[in-house]
Parts: sequence; C-alpha cells; structure tokens
Amino acid sequence: MDVGNTTSRLRRTFRYPDDTGADNDSDQEVMDEEEQDRFIERLAADNAARDAQFRRLLLAFPLLTTIAYVPSLLHPSTSLFALLALTSLLSTAYLLHVQPPGCTGIAPLDAWIRRGDVGQATADAVNLLQHMPIVSSSPLQTYLPYLNLALVLLVGLMGLVAGREATAAFGWIGLGNLPALVYVVVLVADVIMGSVDPEKELSALKYQYKGA
Repeated sequence: MDVGNTTSRLRRTFRYPDDTGADNDSDQEVMDEEEQDRFIERLAADNAARDAQFRRLLLAFPLLTTIAYVPSLLHPSTSLFALLALTSLLSTAYLLHVQPPGCTGIAPLDAWIRRGDVGQATADAVNLLQHMPIVSSSPLQTYLPYLNLALVLLVGLMGLVAGREATAAFGWIGLGNLPALVYVVVLVADVIMGSVDPEKELSALKYQYKGA
C-alpha cells in the first residue's frame, strides 16, 4: 500500500472539525475519533493481509531455485557445493515463513527499517547486537539470518573457484551467486514491507473530536 498517497488523500477527512459549525459538504466527511480508529485498523489489517499474501508467493522463489542444484548434488565432486547452496536456499525459505513481514532478523537492517534514520539506526543496531532477543524468538531464528549471510558468501566463493577450473565458467559463477541473489530479493522485500506502516502514518493525522 502506498501510505504517502493514502495520507495525502485522507488529510481532508482526518482534520479537526470546523469550529464555526458550518454545515457544508466537506464537514460531512469529518470522522469522530472512534471512526478514525476503526478506519486505521481496517487499513492496517488490509496491509497486513497483503503482506502475508505476498510473502506466500515469494516463498516459491527460493523453493523453485533449489531445482537448479539437483544435478550437482548427484555428482560427488560437486555435492558439497550443491548441499551448501541448498542449505542457504532452504534457510531463506524458512526465515521467510517464520518471520513477520518487515522483519529480516538482521539487527542493523531492522533498526534502519524502524527508525528510517541511519545515525539512530546504527546506535539501535549496536544495542540489539549486544542484547540479542533470545526470549522472543528461538536461537535458530536469532542466528540463522547471520549464518545465512556467511553461507551465501561461501557458496559465492566456491562458485567463483569452480568457475575458474571448469569449462562452463559462467554457469558455475551463476550457480554460486544464485543463493545470494535470492536472499537479497527477500531482504529487499522485507525492507519495503517494513517501511509501510499505515497505523503509524495515519495515527499522526488523528484529531480529538470536540464535544465527543
């Protein structure tokens, strides 16, 4: 949902009623506080439903990509490379399934999404890294995003080395970079979803209805 456009469109509705009490068409659009709350909740629920649907569709991306590594998995010389790539892709799919929309599991990135300010996000990231949220999530969910980052780098390096030694160099380099590409796409999608918060944006436009 484009909250910026929605915010602009709703500024007339989310304004304080005219003190003059004039009965005109624009005043009829004014909502009281309870109506505003219900409207914001509905927008937030619609946005959450769209995010959940998009994540389910996005889940097919890493799962379908695993097919590319099945032939390499059947050859002893490339089985380790294929196994690591498959582990990364399945880790990406798992994180996409268990994490809420807009959450990457990477503290600096999540801090930046919430704050939108690089300086404050950096300070928050340091604090988050020092106090990892073990209670709210399992150790697997806490550390797997960082392990997956290391894994995509390792697979990329292995693909680069294999490409130098093989005749089909481009194919091996492409296979090595594919898990990183998939993970980046998922992270970018999470950043976009996390940056859209209708409840936060529209709550700032609420007014206290006089006489309510």
